[in-house]
Amino acid sequence: MLLAYFAHSVSDKLELLKSEQDGKLKTYWKPFEQLFGVSGLSNHKNVYSNKTGKLPNGYRVIDALLRE
Repeated sequence: MLLAYFAHSVSDKLELLKSEQDGKLKTYWKPFEQLFGVSGLSNHKNVYSNKTGKLPNGYRVIDALLRE
């Protein structure tokens, strides 16, 4: 789940988000899935965003890396 948080955060920081869906910008997941050789990142984001409501462990490290 931390990789999904990383991918979404980087996309947001670099303004790589694409068209809106339900008033929210969507993340391009495919480039990150191909880069890291994984699949299902959007499902992992859905879990922490909508099901648990808790950010993944280690999110503060990513936030610190991407801070301006």
